[in-house]
Parts: sequence; C-alpha cells; structure tokens
Amino acid sequence: MNFYEKLADIFEEDVTDETILKDLDSYDSLSILSIIAMCDKDYHITVTASEIRALDTVGDLKAFIESRK
Repeated sequence: MNFYEKLADIFEEDVTDETILKDLDSYDSLSILSIIAMCDKDYHITVTASEIRALDTVGDLKAFIESRK
C-alpha cells in the first residue's frame, strides 16, 4: 500500500498532494493518532500531534515524513 492509499484508508476518502488536511471531514484527533502510528510503523519515525497539526496539505505531510527518514 502506498502513502496515498494509507491516507485514503485513514481519512476514508481519496487524497492528493493538494488536499488540505483541515478540509477533510474525518481530520480529527483520531486521524492524527492514526498518522502518528503510520509514521512509526511504516516509516520508523517519531512525530508528534503538534507537528502534524502544523501541516496544511497532504503534500506537506509527505515532504515532512520524507525529511525525517
């Protein structure tokens, strides 16, 4: 499963780099925890909820994860 498929599973809708996280209906504390778990399990990095909340788009999230690898 690729990055976008993983996020689509978390948010229960398709996403692109331009998708604004806060505009997603299911963007909440539970989805943020799911992203944290995904980062830990799939990418072996530790991120915080405040770091995720500071990001605007899915593309920002992807770039953030890649910068931490």
